[in-house]
Amino acid sequence: MTVSTRRMRRVMRWGGAWALLATPLAAHTDILLPNGGEVLVPGSMYTIEWTVVIAHNQNNWDLWYSTEGAGGPWIPIATDLPPGSATVGSVHSYDWTVPDTPSDNVFVRVRMDNTGTDYFGVSDDALFIGELAEATPRNGSGVNNLCFTSLTVPRLGTSWDAQVAHSQHPGATFTLILVYAAPATVPIPGVGELLVSGPLRFSSAVASSGTADTHSTSVPNNISFVGVTASSQGIVLGGGVLELCNAIDLVVGF
Repeated sequence: MTVSTRRMRRVMRWGGAWALLATPLAAHTDILLPNGGEVLVPGSMYTIEWTVVIAHNQNNWDLWYSTEGAGGPWIPIATDLPPGSATVGSVHSYDWTVPDTPSDNVFVRVRMDNTGTDYFGVSDDALFIGELAEATPRNGSGVNNLCFTSLTVPRLGTSWDAQVAHSQHPGATFTLILVYAAPATVPIPGVGELLVSGPLRFSSAVASSGTADTHSTSVPNNISFVGVTASSQGIVLGGGVLELCNAIDLVVGF
């Protein structure tokens, strides 16, 4: 990975033995933003920033990104950008429309295109292109009790945890979470509103205890799931009761 300070390795003979020493070699240009850990949403505008560390007789700037790590392959963002100020410490920027290329191993690279040797800077760590994970409550016309709560959001490689409360129904035997592809608002007389519609993505059932049940569902660590949306609803059953809770709309992401 290229960082703001690169290292040049030299082998030197010392006291009859070979010693491997590392001598710092300053970068000539450096990426400021993004520099690792950011989540960039496809279609949004993100301002890339970089700086001059060592000035040169410069022609222009080139920008690329990679979805496969700091070693590329590199995809052009913009080329032959005006050189602007060559003053050490000057900050340059470019407004990038983030592409729809979901990845958790994205790096941005800049080239200082000079009349002599060209120099490169690369973001220090991986960033993400994709959706931010979301869990948003929804309750139709408001007739259902607010008995369904999301404890986490559905991030890749983690678990989505949610809770269905049943303190108003001491005879409840189990709670259920239904996760469907789309939202809905369908009145069911005497029960409430069904707030999800097919096809069914998955369901979770937990035997009731205490006053609330926690449901835990693994989210695959698979980049193809980024941006997948679903609508979920909590249900309380048992003791002659069928209670429809509120819904929670989900977006799988980082």
